[in-house]
Amino acid sequence: MRNNININSVGRLGNCLFRYIKAVKICLENSSFNFDNTQNKYRSINERNLHFLKRKGNFTLNDYFQHEISNEEKIKIIEYIKNHPEHYVITDGNNNSVKGYHYQEQKYYIKDLIFEPDDFKNYYDLVFHVRLEDKVKLGIHIDYKFIFKVIDKIIEEDNINYDNAAIVCLEPKTDFEKDYINNIKDYFKEKTNKELKFEKNSLIKDFHIIKNSKIVVCSLSTISWAACMFSNKLEKCYFPNWELGMPCFDHGSVSFRKPIQNTVKYNIK
Repeated sequence: MRNNININSVGRLGNCLFRYIKAVKICLENSSFNFDNTQNKYRSINERNLHFLKRKGNFTLNDYFQHEISNEEKIKIIEYIKNHPEHYVITDGNNNSVKGYHYQEQKYYIKDLIFEPDDFKNYYDLVFHVRLEDKVKLGIHIDYKFIFKVIDKIIEEDNINYDNAAIVCLEPKTDFEKDYINNIKDYFKEKTNKELKFEKNSLIKDFHIIKNSKIVVCSLSTISWAACMFSNKLEKCYFPNWELGMPCFDHGSVSFRKPIQNTVKYNIK
């Protein structure tokens, strides 16, 4: 008899994707486990009670499980996804956890994230991923002045085509969000004399844009972390040093700091 394991849908796509990765690792490490692509509620598993998996039964992963994976693990996980095109995750639709901010419950097939569509053409030398929305509501977004410092560092250290650079972000809706984006675009133009393109697409397309860029400046969004982690084209990643001033990430279920070997941390406080 095989044990079933599935994931809680709490959070947006990045959170669900990291839980899925953990579930796949468990299935790969122990052949007695089967990934149960349902929303059934089984015995809850978090970082502190992973030892329960030694017992027989069915389990639901409820923690964040946001950790790095080795290249060897990545290859095995991608092969597993290739062999299970039916696997999907469902995001929770917020459930009013952030007052005044709502997003729809959505279903995403994992294969659509890992494998590029045949008509994909949005390749960039440099991508800035910006996450505002609920992060603004919670007061934990990255001040754009820290993005300015990253731009200065890129100009100083990286040899890229500044004509081929873009911001990836959801459509800005508030005046604050529009000003935030414009400030970054204006500073980039001031320093490079080039226009930053603006990409606002489906989440899956934006995931592929990040995953296929040569250089990425990650936000505090786990979707950008996962896209970089699964990239085969990324040469350099600028990653927010969330350990400084972001206590919301300071717990045992989040240790992710290095999407690729060539990762440079940048301060956000």
